[in-house]
Amino acid sequence: MADTASKRTAAPVGPSPLVAPPAVLASSCCLILMFTGAWTCDYAVLCLAAPPGDYLSIRGTSLAAYLLFFLLLCLAARRRERRRAAVYGLSSAILRRGMALGCIGLVAGSIALTTAAPRDDGALLALIFLVKSVGPPLSAAVLLLFASMAPARASKAAGLAMTLAFLAECLLRLVFELTPLGGEAALIFGALCQIGGCCATSALACRHGSAPDPLDDRHAAAQPGWSRKFLVKALACIAATALMLGYLRTGASPGNSVGAIAAVTVFVAIAAGAWCLPNADTRSLFAAAIICVSGAFLLEPLIDLAAPRASSVLADCGTILFEILIWVISVSLVRTRLRMVRAAAGTRLATVFGHFAGAVAAALAANAGAQLPEASQATSLALVFVYVVLLLVVARDFPLFSPADPAAERAASSPGDASGEEAAARMLSAAGAPAPDGARRDGNAASAGATPVDEKRYWADPCRALADRFGLTPRETEVLEQLAQGRDLAFMEEKFVLSRNTVKMHVRNVYAKLGIHGKQEAIDLVEATRRR
Repeated sequence: MADTASKRTAAPVGPSPLVAPPAVLASSCCLILMFTGAWTCDYAVLCLAAPPGDYLSIRGTSLAAYLLFFLLLCLAARRRERRRAAVYGLSSAILRRGMALGCIGLVAGSIALTTAAPRDDGALLALIFLVKSVGPPLSAAVLLLFASMAPARASKAAGLAMTLAFLAECLLRLVFELTPLGGEAALIFGALCQIGGCCATSALACRHGSAPDPLDDRHAAAQPGWSRKFLVKALACIAATALMLGYLRTGASPGNSVGAIAAVTVFVAIAAGAWCLPNADTRSLFAAAIICVSGAFLLEPLIDLAAPRASSVLADCGTILFEILIWVISVSLVRTRLRMVRAAAGTRLATVFGHFAGAVAAALAANAGAQLPEASQATSLALVFVYVVLLLVVARDFPLFSPADPAAERAASSPGDASGEEAAARMLSAAGAPAPDGARRDGNAASAGATPVDEKRYWADPCRALADRFGLTPRETEVLEQLAQGRDLAFMEEKFVLSRNTVKMHVRNVYAKLGIHGKQEAIDLVEATRRR
């Protein structure tokens, strides 16, 4: 057992080297480049080509690009899993190739749009599709970079970076409107920003050092996942929030100065909140976004009477907060999935689908408003009402909306020189539960009146959870329990009264179903599941 303890000691428990402050800053720069480039390209396409449906066409082609990318990822993962060539199906090479092909499509589409925009609507939509083709792999890769950070650090970095991206979009649009080249310059600059984001993301992932590659989910065995119920709730929140965002961005037409004022306001508020309220959770962002949007819709006459166009500033603030919320929820979801590449692509697909649905709702509201002026405002109020009701339903027992637990987070990111039992003891202690016997003897978790956790449940519960998820048989579950405790083949052969070949067969089946390659990975996976 001493050898087993030493193996567990070697397993990394704390944050990886990737999430050091310089890497956090670099990841934030990747996010700024990605969103600034994408939004600038959207503005340029509207200026150059005037596609049918305007912004709705851009949302539709973007949805098609994300759907195609997600389907290709699923096909690639199925093929690799059949060959058993990867632990969890996809490697970082998939995303890097996707970004490279997307950059080629972006360059080709940009050249075609700047030289001679086609008059045929089908050809125009095809060129817009090429311009948007770099978005799916790039956004999934940047999302994986943020998922490798500590939760609190990722939320703060995402909020500040997203706000800076909005501010850059406002200032750049003002500059391009004053530039003689106009749309051509905007498209070239947006394309360069996205290509720079691809290069920076790939370079940052390559400098991960001894930590697992954040773009590679073959090393994601230490990430336990939410249940199916929580997964559905997270996707519902992402889609509904994206719908609100798509409606706000499509239906509103604020001036550049107003957008800049809103971006600066939100940036100052988030920076002050990160400094003064370090334990603020996602619920606070939701409340602030709802207050801004509801105030802009409900109190528009009164607010504009006090300050001209103040309601537009509030709506812009709500737009920025909704975009931040989508990213924070997506990062939280991806962090809990084992197949992280597909999870990142899937969450981005849900986001773009919500954007498209919001754009459709805005277009319908605009058509109805042309016939009946009150219809547009009524649609806005109805969307806010439905969204608030959805949050009330989803927020119940949903872990993302629970207040942050600093003790549990410190225990989860404890230094890597602790053994598996000690780390589990700290997690149990942070949650208010007693620690196991071994951890109480070795650490400082012993307290008066504390009762030891039943040893059988200590090993059986996480193994049973993994068995339910990956479809292990009862015998394979028992084998997994022994592997998690560091048992060898001889011990299991004697315990189960089986031949050595039969035990080897069960071990191979466990490794194949869990997508792992050795006993140490089984130990890490079980301990990570127990910490959840």
